[in-house]
Amino acid sequence: EKYLLRADLYKAVQQQNRILDPRAIPVGTVISIPRNLLKFKPATARLVSVRGQVSAGGTAPAVNGLIVGEGSTLATAASSFATLQLDDGSRVSFPSNSNVRIRLLRSYVLGGSLDYDFDIDKGGMRSSVTKHKSADDRYRVRTPKAVSAVRGTDFQSRFDPETGSDFAEVVEGALAVDAGGGAERVGAGNGLAVSATGIVVREAMLDEAALIEPGKLQADPQVRFETQPSEGASAYRLSIAADAGFIEQVADVVTPTGRAEFADIKNGNYFIRVRAKSTNGIEGKPATFAFKRRLNSVSASAGQDDSGYVFR
Repeated sequence: EKYLLRADLYKAVQQQNRILDPRAIPVGTVISIPRNLLKFKPATARLVSVRGQVSAGGTAPAVNGLIVGEGSTLATAASSFATLQLDDGSRVSFPSNSNVRIRLLRSYVLGGSLDYDFDIDKGGMRSSVTKHKSADDRYRVRTPKAVSAVRGTDFQSRFDPETGSDFAEVVEGALAVDAGGGAERVGAGNGLAVSATGIVVREAMLDEAALIEPGKLQADPQVRFETQPSEGASAYRLSIAADAGFIEQVADVVTPTGRAEFADIKNGNYFIRVRAKSTNGIEGKPATFAFKRRLNSVSASAGQDDSGYVFR
């Protein structure tokens, strides 16, 4: 009555654990209880950064501070970004052109274990997951052909609808990815791709890419960066954020040449992250650089200048 959705569900637990007499269970017996039988409290997530056109399943645009729950769908339009903070302190960031549904977001009454489950229909999400407090805590990200399960790591999962390919890249910790042939461990510094036909490719992520003059003052109308060629790279992803943790992302571009231009970047202090992409589409290890944006113009102003950086 206290922990199961219905009291009579004890019979299902009894049968699954092959317990002959539920009133005479030997001390020390380990009992397995399916999660779908357990009572739970709804968990929540809060949008801590919204930029551009972001929706959270409703007709009104999503805004900072909005609370979303289980069953919600988050969608980012072109040049739009969002970051969610979960109850346990984990963060989930969504790049442009992404569509992600929150399948599960709950805390079970039995033991207080957490169950987070996300479906990526398009685009991707980067997860920075706090270490679990309970062995029964679960964090899963699903793409059309793969399920990634993890606790205590930094990784991203993506789905490209144009090629029908799924991707997972692990920066820290480890990931268990099941692409239909059983779960396999993907450790830090490694990536995995699943093609539209189900072929699985696993490889080490390319090393950090370098930028040419990354710290130069960006004073032209267009913010421009150029990467140094990386061996084995077929393209490069360059992302700009207002903070070092890339919670408040402001721009993102994939370029085959390594040259990128960004428009409408306001004056301020920023961070740029660059990743080299392999021929299999797996993004490499991220390299992050700080830069200043000071657009030259005919007007001028005087006053105190905040040259600090933002960490969140």
